[in-house]
Amino acid sequence: MAARDAFKHALATRPSDESLQKKIAISDRVLAMDPTMAGLRAAERYRRSRDLLSAVLAAENQCQESNPEAPMSDLLTSALDSARRQLAQQRPPASYGDATDDNLSLVKQLWSARPKACVSGSDEAVGRIVDHIPAH
Repeated sequence: MAARDAFKHALATRPSDESLQKKIAISDRVLAMDPTMAGLRAAERYRRSRDLLSAVLAAENQCQESNPEAPMSDLLTSALDSARRQLAQQRPPASYGDATDDNLSLVKQLWSARPKACVSGSDEAVGRIVDHIPAH
C-alpha cells in the first residue's frame, strides 16, 4: 500500500503522467488479487488464489494463441490440465488452507514453466504477486 500511496501522491503533482497512472493501476490490481496479504480470512485467501490461478491460466492461453509455435513442456501441459480441473471445482473445499496452497503451487508451476515467448508480454501485476509467493 505504501507504493500505491507514493504513486498517488506523485500523480497529484503530475496528473497527466501516464506512467504513474499505470503504476497505480498495477498497484491496485496487486492489492485486490494478492492472496498472501496479511489479515485476510481463509475464504478470501482461497478466493484470491483462484482469481490468481485464473489470471495466470488466461495469460498462458493468450500467449499460446499469440505464439502457437511456442513449445509446451510436459510440465506446463500437466500444470495447465491441473489448473483447469482446479478451477472447474464449484463446491467449497474441505480445507481453505490446503486448497489455497494447491492453487498457489499451480500458479508457481505455470508461471515458471511459461515458454520464453510468453515472458515479455506477461501481466505485470500477476508477475509481482507470483514473484513473492513463498515456495512450498
